[in-house]
Amino acid sequence: MKKILVYKLEDTPYEVMLRNLAKEQNVLYIQVEKTELRNELRELLRIPAAGTDADAVFSPAPDVWIHRRDMVEPLLLLYGFTNEEMETFFDGMKKSGIPRIRLTAMATVHNLRWSFRALYQELRSEADAMAGA
Repeated sequence: MKKILVYKLEDTPYEVMLRNLAKEQNVLYIQVEKTELRNELRELLRIPAAGTDADAVFSPAPDVWIHRRDMVEPLLLLYGFTNEEMETFFDGMKKSGIPRIRLTAMATVHNLRWSFRALYQELRSEADAMAGA
């Protein structure tokens, strides 16, 4: 099943628009709460721990220190999308008037055991580096 993790869109007009788009495209919308920032991505995505490739191959990313007061930018994480489905979803965002979310990524076997906070820090560092280039 396709799923999205969404952080920091609550109380914006875009939250309702994104929820509606997710419903139209049969995507489970999961809001990340402030109390869940240390949780692993697979836990937030409701993926069972036993038997995943992430268990066999990759260890968790180190939990970085970033205070939630510094985590003010929205983040969108997609899971279970084919390339075509991802393109359709992003086209739907554009047509709905939802602005590009700078911190956007796909959940992969490489990052499923990362904490949400570690993913946030990694994406923000990459986005800042690209913006400075």
